[in-house]
Amino acid sequence: MRLIHLAIISLTLILYIDTFGRDRPIIDDSYGYKRILTDKGSLLRGVSLAFDGGDPYVEEKHELPNKRSFKKLGEEYGLNAVHIYLEGNSSTNPEPVGINLALADELVELTKTYELYLIITMGCNGENGTIHSLDKVFDFWELYADRYKDETHVIFEAHNEPVPYTLNNFKRDDWDIQYHLYKHIRKLAPDSLILLGSFMSFFDPGGTPTWGSDYLEKKGVSWENAGFAFHGYWDLEQVEETIIEFCSDKDHPALLCTEFFPGDTRKHFNSMLESYSIGWLQFEWFSNDEHLESFREKINQSKTLWKPDNPNAKWPCYGSIQLPTRNESYQIYSYADRSFLQSNKDYLTLESNDSYSSQRGKFFKIHTLKDDWVAIEDEYGQFLSANKYGRPVEFASRTNDMNQRWMWLQISNSKFALRSCSKKTQHLLGKINQGTHKDRFSTNLLHISDDGTGIFKLHRK
Repeated sequence: MRLIHLAIISLTLILYIDTFGRDRPIIDDSYGYKRILTDKGSLLRGVSLAFDGGDPYVEEKHELPNKRSFKKLGEEYGLNAVHIYLEGNSSTNPEPVGINLALADELVELTKTYELYLIITMGCNGENGTIHSLDKVFDFWELYADRYKDETHVIFEAHNEPVPYTLNNFKRDDWDIQYHLYKHIRKLAPDSLILLGSFMSFFDPGGTPTWGSDYLEKKGVSWENAGFAFHGYWDLEQVEETIIEFCSDKDHPALLCTEFFPGDTRKHFNSMLESYSIGWLQFEWFSNDEHLESFREKINQSKTLWKPDNPNAKWPCYGSIQLPTRNESYQIYSYADRSFLQSNKDYLTLESNDSYSSQRGKFFKIHTLKDDWVAIEDEYGQFLSANKYGRPVEFASRTNDMNQRWMWLQISNSKFALRSCSKKTQHLLGKINQGTHKDRFSTNLLHISDDGTGIFKLHRK
């Protein structure tokens, strides 16, 4: 009997250990363009580490942050990924491939334990826009892609900033190198997500930003398990123009922003990426609590919202939420307007007064769906439907397909925001303040505001 008990305990431990970590990310095209999503359907969001010797290269001892910092990434800071410049490739870096192997092994295990994704790349040590030694890159992946090919939470980014400046600086030879790196990594790691590109600046003044991805696909790159990494060092509106181009068709590769200036968080860069359902890895270290608090401070200023993967998280939104009771009717209160919302059979607008009237059109049922999505039904039996950015939302359907789905972002025990899960827009719900549709509501917000814009509260009927 004792042996049976020991066998059961051993099996339980094996099963418990195997539950650590994350399943592989997926490429989803349900929005009409490709997106990189986690095993929970969320975006990749994270901060960075560097073991490549600095920028420029300096011979120094590298140390991992303590385990508590890894745990805090998910529980306190709402993140699910770490971006690591693991080793360097430059004329000033004499270190051989494998110099950080022990650190890499420990990092892979730590990120698995705390259910974080790990994105590995090779740094440039200040010689950005170059691949100093292609042989060294191939040797790097010969070691690390083969070693971590079965680690489902590990993602491979072929090389940091291999070509200078903007996207259109890539010539045919540079695209051929990307193809050879893809083939090399894919042969070693058949099932791992591979990121190509790592463009210093994601803008093509020539007007053909998808030429290279089309070329790579014709050569044999499959965008079903590969995507483009890009950086945000450029005019942010022009970066957004390029993003729009890639989000115009599901034939284009999925995007992930693996580096950008942390100060651009205050300019709502993270919020803009969220509105296109694109993940981001902020170029901000988490080697100590001071750095993580700096990250939090920037997000608090920008009022960027997302739902953390970790169920214990309560910032910037709750990781575990209590959705409204099924079949109950509620009033929805807008904090910025100090008024309740109502349906006029067509549009969502403000009540003529903010009393608790029982008049039809002022109460809503909240239907809970998968992934903490909801559908909002008015008293006429129609569901709130998102139109494209800036257009009024409408009560125009008696079904709840993608255009009628909203992500419930719980900010506190009583306050929430709504992000459209429509194919047409992924912006937050807010009020139109001027023009023909004044006082109607629309998916027109990148972020919430201090005055309560974009923030709502429920009152039970």
